[in-house]
Amino acid sequence: MRGEEAFATGQVFQVKISEDRMAARLLIKPIEETKEANVRQLEALLASAGVRYGIQQELLAQIAENPQAFFLHR
Repeated sequence: MRGEEAFATGQVFQVKISEDRMAARLLIKPIEETKEANVRQLEALLASAGVRYGIQQELLAQIAENPQAFFLHR
């Protein structure tokens, strides 16, 4: 996805907004010692990127609890 980006502290979490601004993805950079973020921090990151609707709260809670489980393995 191309579009705007917003970074959290340490640039571990990244929000990618689609060009049509109808979709957003929360990316987690797979670094060895990923610091966990709480749900409020992730919500603030999404809000800073302009994401207001369609946020999957249950999924945010899972990401906050264990971000490593959401790493993409290449």
